[in-house]
Amino acid sequence: MARITVHGRTRFFAVVADGAGSADHAEQGAHLVCTRLHGMLRRWLLRQPADATLLPQPAQVQKWLHHAHTALVNEAARLGASPRQLACTVLGVIAGAEGVTCFQIGDGAIVLCLPAPAVTDDGAGALPGETAMAAKADQAVGPYQVAIWPDNGEYANTTFFVTDDDYADHLHVAIFDAGPTAVALLSDGMQRLALNMAAHSVHEPFFTPFFTRLLAEAARTGHNPRRVAGNFSRQRPGQ
Repeated sequence: MARITVHGRTRFFAVVADGAGSADHAEQGAHLVCTRLHGMLRRWLLRQPADATLLPQPAQVQKWLHHAHTALVNEAARLGASPRQLACTVLGVIAGAEGVTCFQIGDGAIVLCLPAPAVTDDGAGALPGETAMAAKADQAVGPYQVAIWPDNGEYANTTFFVTDDDYADHLHVAIFDAGPTAVALLSDGMQRLALNMAAHSVHEPFFTPFFTRLLAEAARTGHNPRRVAGNFSRQRPGQ
């Protein structure tokens, strides 16, 4: 999770990768994907001209995931393992005042609070409607919507991974033309608590306490909400 200002415009970006429980090197694979994507997103933002939108389009996201997939395959070869042993899902977001680009392979979810429902997507299943969070301190949170619904495949206990040969077929990208006031990225361990799976919607009582406390703490301390969110993510359970 990071924030960067380019040409006077601020962008928040975050990546979450979740290693497959059955993969021997899952943690290493997830760390590699997060590190590589974080670096690519940052470099892309810094290289954009002053008149650029600073919101990546699907073709650019596809290039990033190609590089991430290739890095996993190469790392597996170095370890003498199959790529499946580094399997992980991935979720990512780049957000600013003008809009937000979300991308995802596999399960987990990206939840947004947007002032308007307008959205364009790549036709790959984006739906309106462990956590990295950010919010704007001067705006209320809720209602929420799911940017991209968890991709579990044919069965509830299966999903798709960045290491899959056909990973590109399961890359979903959604671009919203309104800047979010709150963002949450969830791994699959949280999705059944945070989402109404039957209704394909957000379980708002799950999110409201998080963002309410986040905004209240930011107002109390005078810190940026992103910094407060980072402090929350480093706390141990029960703190």
